[in-house]
Amino acid sequence: MTSAIIKNRKNTVKQTKPDAAYELFEDFSKLPPNIYESLLSQGIETPTEIQKIAINPALDGQDILAQSQTGSGKTLAFALPVGLKLVGPEPHGLPRTLVLAPTRELAAQVESVFSGLLSSLGLRCLTIIGGDSYAKQKRALKKGVDIVVGTPGRIVDLMQQKNLRLEHVECFVLDEVDQMLDFGFADALAEINNALPDDIQTLFFSATMNKKMQDLARGLLENPIEIQIAPKLTSPKNIEHGYFPVRRGQELNALVNILLHEAPPQAIVFCETRKDCREVSEAIEERGFNVAALNGDLSQEVRMATLDRFRKGSLQYLIATNVAARGIDIQGLAMVINLDVPYDVESYTHRTGRTGRAGDHGKAWSIVTPRNIRRYWFQMRDLKLEPKRLKIPSQFDILAKVTEHEVNKLRKTTESPRAIRRMIDRVLEEISEEEAHDLLREHLRRKLETTDAFNANEIEDHSLEFTPDRPRNHSPRKGRRPFNKGGRGQGRPHRNAGPGKRTGKKSSSSSFGKKRNRSQAPKVKRSKQGS
Repeated sequence: MTSAIIKNRKNTVKQTKPDAAYELFEDFSKLPPNIYESLLSQGIETPTEIQKIAINPALDGQDILAQSQTGSGKTLAFALPVGLKLVGPEPHGLPRTLVLAPTRELAAQVESVFSGLLSSLGLRCLTIIGGDSYAKQKRALKKGVDIVVGTPGRIVDLMQQKNLRLEHVECFVLDEVDQMLDFGFADALAEINNALPDDIQTLFFSATMNKKMQDLARGLLENPIEIQIAPKLTSPKNIEHGYFPVRRGQELNALVNILLHEAPPQAIVFCETRKDCREVSEAIEERGFNVAALNGDLSQEVRMATLDRFRKGSLQYLIATNVAARGIDIQGLAMVINLDVPYDVESYTHRTGRTGRAGDHGKAWSIVTPRNIRRYWFQMRDLKLEPKRLKIPSQFDILAKVTEHEVNKLRKTTESPRAIRRMIDRVLEEISEEEAHDLLREHLRRKLETTDAFNANEIEDHSLEFTPDRPRNHSPRKGRRPFNKGGRGQGRPHRNAGPGKRTGKKSSSSSFGKKRNRSQAPKVKRSKQGS
């Protein structure tokens, strides 16, 4: 069992037995039958660690400060107790629960959990996110809602327009708080917090818990139950990990050769920045790949439509950033490729965890250069993985694989209308076997001539050596190489290899002021409309 710590301000208890401060919530069958059946229909049979520990204190009205990784089941850990405590709609129609999430996609995912599980309780849930129609959101608020799930920016907008009133909120949930601060939402969080009643329950979830998070929590929570789920720095055995040693500036060319050779049914390619995401997507789309980008620069409508196409299988390749791809769950995804090695092991496990779902076999491949070989090595060491060194496919390898794929497609028989079958039979009767052979040869020649692969010897860095002891780069230090955008000899200078730094001014967590507790917090000044 994963070690989890539940702490109160005065003592620390190793929560591994149900006889500690709160009993563990071990069995979903204790829930109302309709909710239990809904969970079973989704294949959810046993609570995760965070659910076992958090549900009972949350049901009891305790403030909660929880550190747990993405994908640990946090959403259900707060959705179940929040929904069960609300019971049914109130006549005033104002929100009784407010849930904040850092991204539109995550907010939509949280709302879908509430709606799917708790609709039988008669609760009304609304997503308030940027990119959606203001008019639609205002109409829904006017009709009355019980649960609002949204991103801080749009929530503040509707508050300032006097369309969203928070004086009846009973529970305040903050999901992925570390990301919200990374995105510069500190001021928005402070404004929302100041508009809430004093006597409410607050549930605070974050993947990291540094000093900034702790200071923020002290300003929001009163005597909380603290839960820390140790991150599972492991990767499922059904995921095959490997790396391609590549010269700097040749990452995109390597990606093109890999996709041409492997041609997976679907794959996600991860980039570190939105700019790289956009440029890579445009570059490989120009080469005929069925691809789209997923990043924060896109409108909400476009992002949702892109995800929908990918889920339905009409989109083969998705080029995404870490943040935009949070929460993506595509069953049967064959491959994940890291065009950049992520900066921490948690991001690596999040990225690669998109493949190998539900026990399926998956491939998690990384394109590694001299500048990030050590970072990759440390991540593999922490995860206790022995990645396979992979060879960049050569032009001959790619042509052979493309020929094999094309012949296999021709061998597959599909049902055709009778008129088409008759016409094909008629043509075949009129040509000789030798001519049919020549026609197939010409078809394959035209296909292979459009297959524009790169020279593997110019891409692969044979000097990179990944050993059990440490990574080695035997090549002499060289100047920066270009990052080719679309072909040989063209490109832009490679972006700074260091971690990206945000330049926008952020407010510190101290902007939240004093702790908002039930006895000392200043009263919220409300308009006559809200009294």
